[in-house]
Amino acid sequence: ILFGLYFLIKKKYALSGLFLGIAVMTRFFFGFAAIAVFIFLFLKIMKKEEYRNNLITIIIFFLIPVVPFFILNYILYNNIFYPFLVQAYMTQSSNWYWYQPFYFYFIGLLKENIFILFSILGIFYIIRNKIQKPLILFILLFVFIPFNFAPHKEMRFMLLSLPFIYMLATYGLLKITTNKKM
Repeated sequence: ILFGLYFLIKKKYALSGLFLGIAVMTRFFFGFAAIAVFIFLFLKIMKKEEYRNNLITIIIFFLIPVVPFFILNYILYNNIFYPFLVQAYMTQSSNWYWYQPFYFYFIGLLKENIFILFSILGIFYIIRNKIQKPLILFILLFVFIPFNFAPHKEMRFMLLSLPFIYMLATYGLLKITTNKKM
């Protein structure tokens, strides 16, 4: 995911799409981040025409590693989404021990690293300064919020969110230490 984001920022859209596709093939929860990138670029298309070709390039190269997986699923199971459906079923029918309240991840992340609080400042500065590229915040919302609605919660699911939370925390910490005026 981070390689995909890096190449997106460097405007190497084919590599960005390819790495996003590989990330989804590695762990399909990374699809939340890929969807966030697609929606972000689609919203950019609404403002400027120039992003249309970039989005098409990313989607085509994203499909290169994903389509063979879907074809294999169809051959093996007669359903291209079978592994996703099995995972959804396992999540819904898991042991009550893993059922946690909505705030579980918020408390858990703070227990893991108190510096995560600086991410709130990072979010504040991004919204306040109307930064042109709030892509990190957009991806974080897409990878963090869905896990909060699932009853089965484990801290290992937050591994996908951590790079984006830490980027925002770093931004908040840098803004606080480099700004004399608040």
